[in-house]
Amino acid sequence: MVHLGFNNIGEFNNVIGAIDGIHIIILGTALLKQSEIYWNYKKKYSIQCQGIVDHRGIFTDYEIGWPESVHDTKVY
Repeated sequence: MVHLGFNNIGEFNNVIGAIDGIHIIILGTALLKQSEIYWNYKKKYSIQCQGIVDHRGIFTDYEIGWPESVHDTKVY
């Protein structure tokens, strides 16, 4: 069971996944509609990638493609 795996590696109780996100840089803007919503704080175009892994580091879920301007909580 996943929650037991997390408990074994760090005594994390009732945890069923670890979540994190990253911004994937897009080179160029020719393929983007409404390119301004993909503009990030590092002055580059990017999309968001958010993933959830189990206690073994295996992806159990992911979401890719939201524009940079969308808040992380909405992607979640």
